[in-house]
Amino acid sequence: DDLALVLDGDATTSRGHDVTEDQEQTADPDPVVVVDVPGLVAEHLADVADDAVREALQNGQTIRRGQGYLVRATAPVSVHVAMIEHSATALMQSPAGRKAHRIHSDRVTAAAEAPRAVGAGR
Repeated sequence: DDLALVLDGDATTSRGHDVTEDQEQTADPDPVVVVDVPGLVAEHLADVADDAVREALQNGQTIRRGQGYLVRATAPVSVHVAMIEHSATALMQSPAGRKAHRIHSDRVTAAAEAPRAVGAGR
């Protein structure tokens, strides 16, 4: 009987729980990711009005690297995107700021795509 259910096209997990296609394909719309925020970006975001951004940076781990540092921040992707938006205009004034913004933006993009890639491989 169990084999007949599987062959008839009913999708079930190995434990017999019903699974719909929506549940298989739907990933968390705003997954929590860890992103290393360059120190220059973190300094510009320290006084931003967005409470979620400030909290993510305050709760992050500061890591010294050579002459600079970074803040390892754990937050939803939407908060990391807000960090990029809040720091964009201030950082575009200098070459170091543009580089820090580009690095941070690339890290957020990679982190945002990673959970989707993992979910698509199921």
